[in-house]
Amino acid sequence: MITYKKTWLLSVLMALVLWPAAAQGQSVELISAYNRADELYAQGRYQEALPFHEEALRLGEQEFGLDHPTTA
Repeated sequence: MITYKKTWLLSVLMALVLWPAAAQGQSVELISAYNRADELYAQGRYQEALPFHEEALRLGEQEFGLDHPTTA
């Protein structure tokens, strides 16, 4: 079971990790997943936001690599 605290932590980490990627030419899919997660999170819909955060993380790792500062 995913708790509010874990969801919040993942959301904050995603914001810190992926936001700088916008200046580095990320894909439309990554931008879309991140933006949707951000919208849902802002509405307090944390459980609904989580899959979008996870997708954004997966896409960030795929596009930039595990060792890139954007996805570190």
